[in-house]
Amino acid sequence: MPRAWLIAFVALALSCAAQAPQTAEVSTLDTPAIFTSRVNLVLVPVVVRDKNGKVVGTLTKDDFALTDKGKPQTITRFSIEKTGAPVVPAIVATDEISPGQPAPAAEAIPEHFVAYLFDDLHFDVQNLLWARNAAQKHLDEFLEPSVRVAIFTTSGQGSLDFTDDREKIRDALNRLQPHANQGMTALDCPPMTYYEADAIQNRNDQQAQAAAMADAGSCANIDPSTPGYAQLVQAQVQSAVSREYSIGFEESRRALLAVGQVVRRLAAMPGSRSLILVSQGFFLSNDHRPDEADIMDRAIRANVTVNSLDTRGLYTLMPDASQPGPLTAQSGAIRQQFHIAEASANSDVMAEFASATGGKFFENDNGLEQGLKLLASQPEVIYVLGFAPQNLKMDGSYHSLKVTLKNPSGFEVQARRGYYAPKHLADPEEQAKQEIQEAVFSRDEIGDIPVNLNLQFFKSSAASAKVTVVAKIDI
Repeated sequence: MPRAWLIAFVALALSCAAQAPQTAEVSTLDTPAIFTSRVNLVLVPVVVRDKNGKVVGTLTKDDFALTDKGKPQTITRFSIEKTGAPVVPAIVATDEISPGQPAPAAEAIPEHFVAYLFDDLHFDVQNLLWARNAAQKHLDEFLEPSVRVAIFTTSGQGSLDFTDDREKIRDALNRLQPHANQGMTALDCPPMTYYEADAIQNRNDQQAQAAAMADAGSCANIDPSTPGYAQLVQAQVQSAVSREYSIGFEESRRALLAVGQVVRRLAAMPGSRSLILVSQGFFLSNDHRPDEADIMDRAIRANVTVNSLDTRGLYTLMPDASQPGPLTAQSGAIRQQFHIAEASANSDVMAEFASATGGKFFENDNGLEQGLKLLASQPEVIYVLGFAPQNLKMDGSYHSLKVTLKNPSGFEVQARRGYYAPKHLADPEEQAKQEIQEAVFSRDEIGDIPVNLNLQFFKSSAASAKVTVVAKIDI
């Protein structure tokens, strides 16, 4: 039977039992019903493809090997997510059919929910136009009766909830506007980006510090022979670092928050669920990583696949003419190195979300429309491996993961790259609520308990209906 219904019934029974009137003696012994099966359980989605790129769906738990920080782990949970399987057949209520009349064709039940999240907090005008035009052409072809589409933005402006109305979708796309910080200007002294500010503030990068100080002395017209020159320049640099780090951190935090909110929205949808992050990329400092890991875990548990599209396409790392150039010869070479490193770091978040949830990352390609088409089609089979780390320290440290096949056979393995250890234990009550929600919308099936589930639908009028659910358990 479907795992979701079984766990939902168990959860409902436990909830009813907890709410029922109790005697004083029993009440003192009663404790809240808590799901404990996933304490410290790390879930690792895996997609396996053959040499032709076709998804392989015939593997078992014994075919996989998994390591955490290089140490072999025991796979304690194994499930297969079949995203292409239909959820509920469409049936027309018999009381709506006149005697002697043929039954009308049943309307298609939505089975695929796709949320497009446009990162307007980090878009420039040109990249937004490219993304919008590609999305319009893609959705004109992709939207089918069983598909529902939603448009969300990281700024929270101009969102559209799930619909199949093409006009509403076009209107939402046409209303997209960039809401990014304008970045460095000629008035900033010294010029600074969020990535550079993080390098100076959190990574103690001496090269970045030296380049910023040289630029600060130049743009502020401070003569090196001025008494207290080093202190004056240092104060100028610290002001720029503080300013850019604050702005960049908040924009990245809002973008992450938007991803998490869309994942929660998708988690409440039945059927196949995927999120497509459309972005130029954005940088995450180490302070963002716990939030990123929480969103990944939520997406994995809710069977939400996150795909990413880098709208920069094929780009060259040339200096941006709209931004102030290096002010000194000393900063020129260092700035170029940082430009290259920053471009790579900005795409990391998109690659990480895709690899962690069994999705795809489309990059280094100008065919954005084809990229959206590729991302909208989920892999037919996703394996989910679960293991419980032994002696896990609550220190927030990063744990690298590696999934391999015991018999590779030329197969390509795409799997979650790692996770961050929690800094504290999860709240049991909140975890229980999340477990119930995940179970209700899960597509996993289990055969451990022999349960037959029958549903009967009765519609007495246009305004009232009743569904009877009969569960038979062979004890």
